[in-house]
Amino acid sequence: MLQLQLWQKSPWLRRFEMRVKKQKSVVLFATTTMAMKFEKLAKLEPLPGRLIPVPAQIRAGCGLAFCTECKYNERVLSLLIREKISYERIDEVFL
Repeated sequence: MLQLQLWQKSPWLRRFEMRVKKQKSVVLFATTTMAMKFEKLAKLEPLPGRLIPVPAQIRAGCGLAFCTECKYNERVLSLLIREKISYERIDEVFL
C-alpha cells in the first residue's frame, strides 16, 4: 500500500510509466512549405493537431506530417481540398 501511494505522489517515478499509444491520423506532405501552410490554416480553423516528424514506420517526402485525432479526418480532408493543399496521403498509426 505504501509503494502505491509513493508511486502516485512522486513525479520522478511517474516518468517510468508506460505511455498508452492511441490511434492518430497523420497527413503526409510532399513539401515542407505545404506542411507549414496546412498547420497555419488548421490553427485558424481551429483544428486540433500539430506538425511532427514523420513516424519511423511511414515513408514520406518532406519529413513533416500533421498529426491529429482520427475523428477529425473529414475536417482535415475538407480543409485540404478547400485550400488546394497538395498532400501525399493520410495514414492512421498508433502514436
